[in-house]
Amino acid sequence: MKTNVAIIPAMWEWKQAGRSIICCIKSTVFPAVVWAILINSGFMTVLSATGQTISFALLAAGVPFKLTGLSTIPAVLANAVVWALGGPVADKTSLYLARVLGKGRREAEYVLPNLVLPVLLGIAGCLVFGHAAQAKLHWSILLLGNFLTLSGCLTTASLVNTFVIESYPQMAGPVLINVSSLRIMLSFATASHATVWTQKLSPMRLMGAYAGMLGVLSLGIPGPFVYGKKLRMLTSGSVNKVNLGDAERGLGSAESGRAVGTV
Repeated sequence: MKTNVAIIPAMWEWKQAGRSIICCIKSTVFPAVVWAILINSGFMTVLSATGQTISFALLAAGVPFKLTGLSTIPAVLANAVVWALGGPVADKTSLYLARVLGKGRREAEYVLPNLVLPVLLGIAGCLVFGHAAQAKLHWSILLLGNFLTLSGCLTTASLVNTFVIESYPQMAGPVLINVSSLRIMLSFATASHATVWTQKLSPMRLMGAYAGMLGVLSLGIPGPFVYGKKLRMLTSGSVNKVNLGDAERGLGSAESGRAVGTV
């Protein structure tokens, strides 16, 4: 109980902390991490923009102010889609590719084909939401667009995080810090004035621009899928002896095993 609830359950590990900082700096320029940051930022931008504007769009569609909480319904429904696409479906697809392409050996890149459907959902959601907001269609169409963007964005975030962790399991913490923090910074710059831009450009133009951005970023999927392993071998270095020793004794975690297989 003491270690579970303690703020500092153990002594400070300054050497480990210093290593993590160095890994954070080093992994910022890894091709897989750069692409993961960019595509995550694009989807976070869409998520932020729709979140800022949906209440106003619902009011314009004739929904009473007290019912604007309807915008939470798509989020609840999207959770089921994210669980399915980012969980069982993604696992089965990756394992199938491992059997067919990897001869039973799983590679991080086998996660990437799972991104195709979420990207299409995100693009479709942008277009449906933008058109519904501009034409002042029935509020259910707005919620449908929001549901599609949420499903695409959240599934992509889950899959991209899985991809970078499996790409660099020996520095999983640093690469996740990079992806999680830098995507927020970038998406803030591209979505912080979404309501103002909607008034200046119109909802359809703004969401159409975001849909185009997602389309461009999705073009990066084939590159990591084909050349990802070679790039990982060039950038990840070697697995430390502790992980290798654990794996050989059968005591390592799944991440240790993946690290050995990856490098």
